[in-house]
This record gives sequence, C-alpha cells and structure tokens, in this order.
Amino acid sequence: VHVPAVAAAGGANQAIGHRCHSLACAFGTASFVPRVNAALGRTSEPPGHRMSRMLPYVLLSIKSVLLLWGVMGLWEYISPAAGFGLQNPKFPEGTQLLHWLLLVLTGASFVLGYMFRWRHTPFVSITMYAALATLCFIETLDFGAFGGGPERFYIMAGEYLLYISLGVYLTRSRRIGERFGRRA
Repeated sequence: VHVPAVAAAGGANQAIGHRCHSLACAFGTASFVPRVNAALGRTSEPPGHRMSRMLPYVLLSIKSVLLLWGVMGLWEYISPAAGFGLQNPKFPEGTQLLHWLLLVLTGASFVLGYMFRWRHTPFVSITMYAALATLCFIETLDFGAFGGGPERFYIMAGEYLLYISLGVYLTRSRRIGERFGRRA
C-alpha cells in the first residue's frame, strides 16, 4: 500500500539526506518536546549535573560574603566607632588584624580571580586556606575561640575538613578547571 503524503514527506527528507523513521520526524515535531522542556526549565541532565554546574556560583557567593565580612571586620578594627560587633575581645590586636586581613585576602583573591579567570586562583585559594587553618589553630588553642571547651576542637576539625574538601574540589573539578584555563 502506497500512501502519497507520507511517501512525499519521506521523499523530501531523503532528498536532503535524512531517512524518516516516524511521523513525528516526518512532520518536524521530533524537536518539540525538548524545546518545551527547555522552556519550562526542565533538563535531561544526569543527577548531580545541575549541582555541579551551580557549585562554582555558590562558591563565588560564599567568597563574596567572606570578603564583605572581612572588610567590615577590618573597618571596625581600624575604626571601633563602626560598632558592628565583629571583634573578638579574647584575641590580641595583632591576631585580630591578621584574622581580618586573611579573610579579605581569601575572599578578594577568589572573587577577582574568578572575574578575570586568573589561572592561579585555585592554588592561591588553597594557600589562603592553609593560612586560615593555621590562624584557626592559634585562635582555638591559645585564645579559646569557638567558646572554649572540648567542642571547639570539633568546630576546628569541621573547618579543616571544609578547607580540605574545597581544596580537592578546586584542583579536581572539571568546571573549575575550565573556568581557570586548566587542562582536564
């Protein structure tokens, strides 16, 4: 049995080098569902892919907040009249100054490195994490940061785990590598 309309449609597609296997393809509706899903924000990404795509932006947001917090703390350190309540009275002045400088440098190096795609950003960030971890050790052991008591060591361990996780992410993530020009 020969159906002229379908044969004509199939013939037209074959003329441009395409063999039609369904009516949807023959009448141009094969791409309709993916377009609707894309318009609705649905994707056919594998699980975790969207999170992987968003993680650099989450990290950028966190580093921006860290930068702002460091600037506010430094401002209050220089001008106590600012009165943000960010200074820790247990810390000596030099330790407090170093604390705020490291937060500003950590945030600024990542935010500016991200904006300008500076290829050394991941390694500078890891170096800053090492400096922050060292300062955390001093603040926790010598000055009773995190309220004192044995719980402070759990908080310090959590902070160290965060730095290690971020370091691994910054050196192994394909997306971070693409952002900063590192070959995968």
